[in-house]
Order: sequence, then C-alpha cells, then structure tokens
Amino acid sequence: MMKPWPRIGRIETITNERGRSLRRETFQSPIKKEEFIIFNSDQGTSAVVMPITEDDHVLVIKQFRAGANHVLLELPGGGKNKEDATFLETAKRELLEETGYLSEEVVPLSENEIWQEPVICTTSFYPFLALNCRYVSQPQPDSNCLEMVKIKLEEWLSIIGWGLVQDSKSLATTLIALKHIKRL
Repeated sequence: MMKPWPRIGRIETITNERGRSLRRETFQSPIKKEEFIIFNSDQGTSAVVMPITEDDHVLVIKQFRAGANHVLLELPGGGKNKEDATFLETAKRELLEETGYLSEEVVPLSENEIWQEPVICTTSFYPFLALNCRYVSQPQPDSNCLEMVKIKLEEWLSIIGWGLVQDSKSLATTLIALKHIKRL
C-alpha cells in the first residue's frame, strides 16, 4: 500500500515575502532509501470561479504571469482575505473585485482542494461555478495589471480545446463545471 514518504529533518524556509514562500524539504524514498530534496513553493490556498453571465458569456481575466512569461487567459480567483470566513466568500469577493459582476448562484464544485503542481508546490485551490452573473460595478482588482473580457461559453470551450488556455486552474475548474452547466 502506498504511503506518504517520511520527512527527514526540519523544513528550511529559504525566503518568505508577499504571501509566498520557498522551502527546502527532505524526504526519504521508501524503496531506494535515498534522500529526496525538494524546493517547495507555497502561495497558499485560493478560490477559482467560472462565472457565466445570463447571456452565456464566461468572464475571463487576461493577466501577465511571470512564471509563464506570457499574458494568460484565466478564470477570476485569489486567496482568502481576513474578512473571508469561507472559500465561497472568497470566490464571491474575487468575482466582484476582478469583474464587477455578482451572482446569487455560486456553486462549490469540489469538497476537496485541488493541487496546482503537487510535485513542487503546496499551492491549491477550491473551484466554484457562478451562474447568471450580472454586472453591478466597475472592477476593483488588487492589481491594475489585469483586463476582464467576456467570451461566449462555446468559444471558451473551443479555445480550451485548441490548447489556447494555458492556466491549469482554469482548465480544471472548467472541466469540473461542465456537469453543472445544463445548457450544453
């Protein structure tokens, strides 16, 4: 039976700034009995929401991502604030901040967190679907370096199929949301 590998020694924090940390951790391989050193990136847990408007548009964010060195298409989302009691509240807040839209129908898509890159990251997210989103105000994002665009639901699924959406959180959230979208 597969079991977690034993951690050897202590976790060494190399740097910790702006809500992100880089840690060195050592594990022992149960088969070869060798040390396995990883440099673990941690950005915490976030909420990602797939917002669909009343007229079947997906609200998508264009944002530069340094790790990819590209402007990527992503679903709205972000980390939990002190005011957020739950990740559902985080999803609703991020939707409003990044798009200016609200939804009365925000559906959690998984009880479990989803790991973004479990080989070297402890960063995870909870996916949500927001239906019948309606515009209420100008977006108020934490960063002015993003742009919100509306894409027809069928087109969003098409550009995903062509490999043009490169953000794994958005891909996973869309895939899980498909069973809840009754119009397809």
